[in-house]
Amino acid sequence: MALPTGKNDSGNLDFKKISAEEKADKSKETQVLKKKNKKVKSKRRFVLFTVGFVFVALLVGVIVYDPFTNSLRFGSNALNQTSVAAQSSKNSEASKKTAVDGTVKPVSDSDYPVTLDDWQKSAYNPEAESVLDEKVLDKYKYSALWNQAAVLPPESAGFTSDVSKQYESGGKIPNPSFSYWTQERFVSETGIMLERIINPVFGDWIGAEFSPSLLFTGGLNDMFTSDWVQKSGSTITNYPLFVDWSNKNYGLSFKSSAIRWVGTINSIDTIWNYNSEISQYEVNLTAGVTYTATLSDGSTATRVGTLILTLVANPNNSMNSSDHHVLISQCALTVG
Repeated sequence: MALPTGKNDSGNLDFKKISAEEKADKSKETQVLKKKNKKVKSKRRFVLFTVGFVFVALLVGVIVYDPFTNSLRFGSNALNQTSVAAQSSKNSEASKKTAVDGTVKPVSDSDYPVTLDDWQKSAYNPEAESVLDEKVLDKYKYSALWNQAAVLPPESAGFTSDVSKQYESGGKIPNPSFSYWTQERFVSETGIMLERIINPVFGDWIGAEFSPSLLFTGGLNDMFTSDWVQKSGSTITNYPLFVDWSNKNYGLSFKSSAIRWVGTINSIDTIWNYNSEISQYEVNLTAGVTYTATLSDGSTATRVGTLILTLVANPNNSMNSSDHHVLISQCALTVG
C-alpha cells in the first residue's frame, strides 16, 4: 500500500532506451538495470520526501523519534487551534428527538452556545462528503492536525488517494503517485470524524443529549472498524460522546430546549507508529476539547474533555471509492 511515507513502492518505469540492435544481446542486462533503477529511484523519492518532511516539521512543531517504539511523536502546544464502512450514516429522526415530548426540535442560530460555520449546523451527509472535504480542510489546514500529518505525501505535490488511479497502463502497473493516505485525505477524514464526535448537530446524535436511549448508533458506526463495532458497539457508553449516561440532564438547567453542549478542539497531539507488515501508519491522536453550553440564567458553562482515538487504515484495504480510508479502532472520552 505504501512506504513509510505512504507512497506506493512501485518505482519509476521510465528507463533508458537502447537501440534495436542491442536488444537481443542485452535483454538480461536490461532487466537487471530496470530492477536497479526501480530501487534507486524509489529510495531517492523516499529520501527527498523524508528530508522535506523533516525540514517542514522542524519549522512548525516539535518532533521526537522514539527508537524503542519506531514512532514519531508530535507536540502541539505551540500549535493549538481556536465501521462498518459500507453502512451509510444517514440522518435519523430518532437522533433528533428530545426526551421532553419526543418531537423534533430544530436548532436555531440563537440556540448555539458557540459560533459555528454553516456546514457544522447540519447533520453529516456522506453523499456530500466531497464538498465537506473542502470545508473541513479549510478549517483544519495549517492546524496542529495538518502540520503533524505532513509525514504523509501531499496531493499538492501530485500524489493522489483516488483508488481509481491506483494503477497505470490499464490496471497492470502500480501508480507511484498513489497513496492510500495522503495528507489531505487523512486530515479531511479525521477532521470530519472529530466534528461528528464533538458536535451533536453535525454528528446527528443530538437526541442523546436529552436521553441516552435516543442515541442512534447506526448513524455513527461508519467511523469505526467492524471489529470495534462487533466488540464494543453494542454498549452505547463506549461511544466517545459527551452524553449524560445517567440521564440526569447533566445536573444543570439549560436555556435551549433544542441543544445542550457543543465541543470545540483546543489542541491535538499525535503519535505515528509505522506498521511494516501492512506498510501503513497507525496514529494515536489525543485532542483537548472544550464543551460549551448556555444555562437557563443566560450564563455560559464549560467542561474540559480529553478525546483519545486510535486511527488506522481501513482494515479491508477497501478500493471502493465511497469507503472511508481512515477509521477508529479504539477510542475514549473523559470530561471533567
